[in-house]
Amino acid sequence: MAYERILVPTDLSEFDNLAIRYALLFHQRLGSKITMLHAEEVSWLDAEHPVGYYFDNPNEAKEELRTRLIEFAHRTTPESARVATIFVDDAPERAIVAKAKEIHADLIVMATHGRSGLRRAILGSVTESVLRHTTVPVLTVTPQLFATDAPIALKTILCPAALAGEAKEIAGAFDAKLIVIDDAARILAVADEIRADLIVAGTTEEHITRVSRHPVLTFALVHEPETALAV
Repeated sequence: MAYERILVPTDLSEFDNLAIRYALLFHQRLGSKITMLHAEEVSWLDAEHPVGYYFDNPNEAKEELRTRLIEFAHRTTPESARVATIFVDDAPERAIVAKAKEIHADLIVMATHGRSGLRRAILGSVTESVLRHTTVPVLTVTPQLFATDAPIALKTILCPAALAGEAKEIAGAFDAKLIVIDDAARILAVADEIRADLIVAGTTEEHITRVSRHPVLTFALVHEPETALAV
């Protein structure tokens, strides 16, 4: 079955609610199994306790984060979804790529902050790092550009001609209307015009994940052999 296993990275904040709603849409329509992942480098945490606490009590800190993840999953998903949870003591971008491969995920669904310019250069982008290092399709949403309380659906899907084959699969799974355009450079403008529910793109257009007001499902077009992310 297409999209049988879905990985949803989360920072345990309400920021991820929209991504979770899309993962649940796949679960409701296709019976997809959802795994929620939270990754943090425990030794660098500076949250509810002084930094020294995490150096002196790493096991307690990890257990605390596992508990928070389980509670977050219970709060944001129905019991019927039976969401699995995984906590990893590692940088999020490395953990997402590794766990997606480990659980044989068919899809990663994640929220992105949509940063650009100097702020993006300073803070980096977990989403774009994941897009560069995974072969798993990635569905991204940018909550600050969405009406997050609006109903969600996948009824109209837009894609460039180069990705028509990949787009047909998800359109068929959701019985959605598929619109194919030849000019990939106009895909954002056309998506706004037709009020697309989903844009299908390739990693060569990964920049659109930062500015799209529509979910973007990104497939690897030209992908180098998988390599470990730098520590």
